[in-house]
Amino acid sequence: MKTPMHRGAGPALALALTLALTGLATGPAASAKPTAVPTTVATAAAAAAPVKNAPPVARLALDPSTGPAPHRVTADGSGSTDDVAVQSYSFSWGDGTTSTGPQPEGTATHAYSAPGSYTVTLTVDDGAKRGTASQVVTVTAPDPTPAPDAPPTAAVTARPATGNAPLATEIDATASSDDRGIAGYAFDFGDGSETVQQPAAVVSHSYVTAGEHTVTMTVTDTAGQTATATTKVVVTTAPPPPAPAPLAPTTVSLTFDDSLAEQAPAVEMLQQRGLRSTLYVNSPRIGTAGYLSKAQLDAIVAGGGEVAGHTLTHADLAASSLGDAKRQVCNDRVNLLDMGYRVTSFAYPFGSTSAAVKQVVQECGYNSARGVADLLSPGYGCDGCATAETIPPADVWKIRTPQSVQSDTTLEMLKNYVTQAESSSGGWVPLIFHHVCEGCATNAVDTATLTAFADWLQQRPASTQVRTVDEVVGGTLKPGVTYVPTTDEVSGVTVGTATRVVDGTNSYRGTNMLVYYTPARGATTGTNVFGTEVAVVGGKVTKVEVSVGNMAIPRDGYVLSGHGTSNTWLRTYAKVGAPVTLRYGSP
Repeated sequence: MKTPMHRGAGPALALALTLALTGLATGPAASAKPTAVPTTVATAAAAAAPVKNAPPVARLALDPSTGPAPHRVTADGSGSTDDVAVQSYSFSWGDGTTSTGPQPEGTATHAYSAPGSYTVTLTVDDGAKRGTASQVVTVTAPDPTPAPDAPPTAAVTARPATGNAPLATEIDATASSDDRGIAGYAFDFGDGSETVQQPAAVVSHSYVTAGEHTVTMTVTDTAGQTATATTKVVVTTAPPPPAPAPLAPTTVSLTFDDSLAEQAPAVEMLQQRGLRSTLYVNSPRIGTAGYLSKAQLDAIVAGGGEVAGHTLTHADLAASSLGDAKRQVCNDRVNLLDMGYRVTSFAYPFGSTSAAVKQVVQECGYNSARGVADLLSPGYGCDGCATAETIPPADVWKIRTPQSVQSDTTLEMLKNYVTQAESSSGGWVPLIFHHVCEGCATNAVDTATLTAFADWLQQRPASTQVRTVDEVVGGTLKPGVTYVPTTDEVSGVTVGTATRVVDGTNSYRGTNMLVYYTPARGATTGTNVFGTEVAVVGGKVTKVEVSVGNMAIPRDGYVLSGHGTSNTWLRTYAKVGAPVTLRYGSP
């Protein structure tokens, strides 16, 4: 059973504890081994020991630490520290004035009226001890009294200052100045118009009436002071423009190549505007799918249009044998004459010709032959070329034209082909169209562009006329000349046991055609991939290529190239090793 501790035992117990802890007990027990003190008693004794109080650490900052008189500085001691707490801050300014503090705030301000170096002292107090820190503030002589703000200086000019109405001028006030800065500019142009104040020193203005106009410019500085300057702008009335030079007489021919069915509505649209066309057609195409019918051609002729020749199969005549060129040109014209057309004009497919081909065209009874290009064509080239063909043409067997109309030929480019001739020496401008559609081919014109061009042509002065090629060249209608191959020309071929007519030699390979290519053609046939080609050396098939095109022509042999039905025939009978025999003379 624990004995209760009496209140009066407290002092005696404390004394005993003190003697036990310090080893100062007297009497017999002092020399004995000290008795262990219970842990709880030692802890209580430690807790009762006093806490040590360190002096505070003062830290002082000045902002700004230097400046001209009068100089106001902020002293900051808030960075001071203490192991308990800083209770107050005092600031001595070092200029003989009363100190600031003690105060609970860690900052204070002070103004120095005279130049010098002053030591600012901070004293911090934690209630028992103090700490100090010092910094020097340097006050320099005061800044000199600033000069008074002068008003701005105004200056203004106009460029140009004279000219005919309407006159576009630039009013310039950049030469204005001010000692403290310009806030803005305002302009009165002297013609009833003005601007409000603006930061820009340069402004544009257009004078529409003649007279002497006084421009007044007002400049305002940052203090609101103003100054003005003036300048004169003299606007005169322009003399009437000279009468435009008369346009040189110009003839335009609207020509369409390749017998395409889509050309019929376009030609009809032109005829409705009184504009006649020349159509270069390939007689075997007439009435076949995708091409003009005879009824359509008859309607075109009835409306004043012209039907002209363009070879049987759109052959490349310069690359053809002489005999094949005669067959292509002469027999095509005979076909068209037999259909009842007046056929006097011819166009070379691809513009491809030679001196020998020109002679063929004459021998077949034509009065003219049209080439492609060789006139100035901005956007396509021929820089330095003439703007128009002469009338009569310089070479009636190769009539010059601008570049064939392409899908990127704009309405303005079409107009320019005409106006560049009208503005120079005039002459003849034959224009070449192929497809009439929206983006269907690289050599296409869309209906809207062609219609707009027709409307524009219809409004040209009387000195510009639209005529067919036959109307421009003239001449009598010559009889047709049927061409019959001679015995030294290839007219047919036998592969194995199957025989077929040869449609051309070294020429363009058209629809369903079988063409014979020799080394005279060149290194390759130049054909597209839509067909079959067979190399023959020593009278036997040595190679067959299907859907490849542009086959190499053997130097000691030849190539047979077929399209459509001829393609099918070659694939059926032309096997490597099969014998091949050429037939000469009439097919």
